Amino acid sequence: MMAQKQLQEYNYVTLADDSLYRYAKDHVDEWLDSLTLPCIIDEAQRIKGLPLSVKNIVDGMSAQSPLFILTGSASINRDGLDGQDPLTGRALRYTLRPMTKRELARNARNSVVDLLWDSTPNLDYHSSMNRAELATSMEVGGFPSYALRTFPLTEDQLRMAVRADLDSLLGDTILPGQHLDRTIAESILRQVLTVPGDIYNASRISTSIGYTTTTVNRYMEIFRHRFLITYLRNLHTRPSVQTFARSKIHPIDTSYSIELLKQAGKDFRDDPVIFGHLFESFVVNQIVPEIQWSNKSFDTFYWRQPGRSPKEVDLILEHDDEFIAIEVKSNTKVQRSDFAGMVAFEEGGHKLRRGYVIYTGNEVQKFGGHMYAIPISALWEDGGFMEETGTDDYRLLSKVFPANASVSKDIEKDVDLSSNIVDRAAANIFLSYHHDDNDHLNDGIIQLMKDVQEEFNFQTGKKLNLFIDRESLNWGDDWQGRLDNEVSAANIIIPAVTPRYLQSEACRKELLAFHSRIAGKPNKRIMPLIVQSIEEMQNISRGDPVWKIVHAKQYLLSGDLRLLSVDERRKKVIQLTSALIPVIEEMYAASASASENFLGLENAREKGDTLACAASISEPEKDLETALKEFNEGFELMSTVLDKHPAPRTSSMSDYSQWASQVSKELQPSLERITSSSAAISSNWEKVYEPIQIWIGLLKEYPKGETRDTQIHEISRILQGWGNSFQATEEMRLLPMQMSIMAAFLPSLQGFADALKGVVDMLANMKSMTTSLQEQIDRLSRE
Repeated sequence: MMAQKQLQEYNYVTLADDSLYRYAKDHVDEWLDSLTLPCIIDEAQRIKGLPLSVKNIVDGMSAQSPLFILTGSASINRDGLDGQDPLTGRALRYTLRPMTKRELARNARNSVVDLLWDSTPNLDYHSSMNRAELATSMEVGGFPSYALRTFPLTEDQLRMAVRADLDSLLGDTILPGQHLDRTIAESILRQVLTVPGDIYNASRISTSIGYTTTTVNRYMEIFRHRFLITYLRNLHTRPSVQTFARSKIHPIDTSYSIELLKQAGKDFRDDPVIFGHLFESFVVNQIVPEIQWSNKSFDTFYWRQPGRSPKEVDLILEHDDEFIAIEVKSNTKVQRSDFAGMVAFEEGGHKLRRGYVIYTGNEVQKFGGHMYAIPISALWEDGGFMEETGTDDYRLLSKVFPANASVSKDIEKDVDLSSNIVDRAAANIFLSYHHDDNDHLNDGIIQLMKDVQEEFNFQTGKKLNLFIDRESLNWGDDWQGRLDNEVSAANIIIPAVTPRYLQSEACRKELLAFHSRIAGKPNKRIMPLIVQSIEEMQNISRGDPVWKIVHAKQYLLSGDLRLLSVDERRKKVIQLTSALIPVIEEMYAASASASENFLGLENAREKGDTLACAASISEPEKDLETALKEFNEGFELMSTVLDKHPAPRTSSMSDYSQWASQVSKELQPSLERITSSSAAISSNWEKVYEPIQIWIGLLKEYPKGETRDTQIHEISRILQGWGNSFQATEEMRLLPMQMSIMAAFLPSLQGFADALKGVVDMLANMKSMTTSLQEQIDRLSRE
């Protein structure tokens, strides 16, 4: 289906259609001749002789692009010419593995394998990922159907989805002529996947389940062809004589192993040994798949010495007899002894280019000349590595260069964004947009802002820096550093607002993070660009923080970019530029004043006094806590009513209607309680959020010392309390959906269902805003 979506110019047929499959199997050459080329054939593995028939067609034709794309949910047959692959020299083969975290974050412009090979870990990188977040990533895994959902799956829904996929992959119709005994298959699969990363021992499995080693080995081959497992051979043993023997077996996705472990009554979160095994497989699944788009070809192994106390390395990447050694540790601290395996590997005569210990801590640490400990999140987050651009030139991968920037040849390893990368400009524009919107408009959003950039230069003779994130919705730390360092120029964040932008979790998080950093700073401003009207949106509360940000600021109107003629578009560019110029002049004057004295951050209430900020928070914070307590009590009361009156099991409309009517009466007190408390939450949140933003901004300029440290600690305490209070439970997130179901029978409840969803979304946004503030405080504490 992905190939069909991505390659819409190709004809598409699928052998999952049984009637088509039966005909094509018996008349494969005739069927292929009837197809309109170029063509995608899905589930191509179901017809064993298909590759040979494709070869015969391809050999008689010439084309500049592929004539056939064969896809399947299992390995496509390679036999046909005395056991040889008939498509050798005529085809490229790719294995579509579950997505890595870099891919899920839309940050796969560089393969992580290339970074590990060519780049230097960034010693200033700090990971904010905690163990609970890591465990969730391991549990969800990389299958798009699990990981890329608008609404995340509940634990039960995820388990059902994984079980269904495992059940499908153990079916008997995936590969032609390959039938399996489901009982045997499940027994062997459980033995393998519940000990992920273990060294394969057919005899042990055979003894445990009572089947012969021949049977075990045959099923392991089936699992490999059906993309259930992957394996690493031992480099110490001659690879040419190995199959699975003494190989390390990893699940193709950790979600599979975790489901089977849960079925066995084991919780990986509470068992450090199981967690460690899964973590190793998770790391392998973040690295090995990205070999397919790396700049070099690599072979993968693990390495283990023979003997009673062997040294071992969990993952080896080899290119032209040069190696990267990777050891995986689920600890938060690294010791020198953790590098013992790769030291032994190098002393054994292997040319070691780089050695890594990947662990669950937060810091990048250097051990010796070419060995590093790196946090797991450095594999996918911007800023984890420095990238070599020449013999002595480096740049941070996390830097998002402006569209018109030129890189100086004398950039040092530690880059100062404010002076080395970008020439001084009248203003810096940070463009925040949803990639699907820009794609739908044929790059229209980016091109519009580039035209404004050029028009600004034409009208004023001054430079306008335009920062564009082309690869990911999450910019890492670049924009934060840029905003913090630039105090003598205007800094304008322009969110390209559309309904899709307002509903995107990544876009919302980005805008809220921008907003949290600009309070009280006269040279920083959010100026929305309304690309598509949002006024008719029904599924967002008008009290939503992002909605308020968009409507509280001076904004620009682009008009409908789909309908503008060339002349209308040119006029629109002039119009937008003319609206920007006075704003930038105003901000420039304010920033000049601010650069003379950091108390330019003051306003009439705080007057630049951090103690005044703390005092202004005191009363509304108490009121906020009271409102949150009231909200939670109302929610608990509502949950009690719904538990007391579960939905009827029958499908009778009258039964549902009667149930909804009865429950709605008992819910009324809790509904009123939630309604009043949510209004108080919103009101008091606004009263505490701005002062604490300004407080943090003032502390950035505060001299280091005990007073500053004490205030940082106090803010951190406040934020941690808020973060805990704003944590919506799974039950709370599902409640609006339950209310919507009831509203189908009592329409009068729909308004409250929508409002309740708005409250839950509001709490999630407040949680995001709190997290952003906490990240700023964490950076302050490290400075």
